[in-house]
Amino acid sequence: MKKWKKVIPAVLMACTLAGCGMAEKDDSVYRVSMVAGTGGINDQSFNQLSWEGLQSFGEHTGADVRVLESKQASDYLTNIDRATDTYSDLVWALGYSLADAMLTIAKMNPDINFAIVDYAFDDSPQNCTGVVFRAQESSFLVGYIAGLTTKTDKVGYVGPMKSFLNDQFQYGYMGGVAYAGHVLGREIEVQSQLPRAIPTRQRRRRSPTRCIPTAVTLFSTLRAARVTV
Repeated sequence: MKKWKKVIPAVLMACTLAGCGMAEKDDSVYRVSMVAGTGGINDQSFNQLSWEGLQSFGEHTGADVRVLESKQASDYLTNIDRATDTYSDLVWALGYSLADAMLTIAKMNPDINFAIVDYAFDDSPQNCTGVVFRAQESSFLVGYIAGLTTKTDKVGYVGPMKSFLNDQFQYGYMGGVAYAGHVLGREIEVQSQLPRAIPTRQRRRRSPTRCIPTAVTLFSTLRAARVTV
């Protein structure tokens, strides 16, 4: 949070200088801005699916939608602030890593609604909403299927970066595998691989076959796609 305090004065100054040229808000158009994480909107995963969903919302409702991409974590505060410059009615922040930046800008703009995916605030302003999911439930089903279908009594788990939130995927998956083993009366081993950083698209394609030994039934809870190794 300390790093944001150093950036905020500069952001406020930029906003003040730019404010004189801003047009008035058009209440006939509902505007939604989305601030993506550092993976990019073509990551074939979280950001891309979110942007495609927002575009679909715009097509079906006539809402004006746009996305601001973040190349690095220091872009979060600037991009969320930029999203308020066009009088957005709602600003979406994608991922828990944007929480501090979003909370800072939300307090400065009480007339704009903000929402963040995969994060819940203990105490937040009235204009902030945290959206979380029971990720362990879907992962449990994937783990259960993996356990039922393996012929080697070994399954692999390729998940997201380790964090308090992403642990839900892994624990749910392992619970499903354990339950399948209980049903079958067998002990099934889980071999896990977690990236240390957000992987590039090329690394995501390579990681399942390079990091998990052979003779393993491999599942990814993020895509629920089965790969035979």
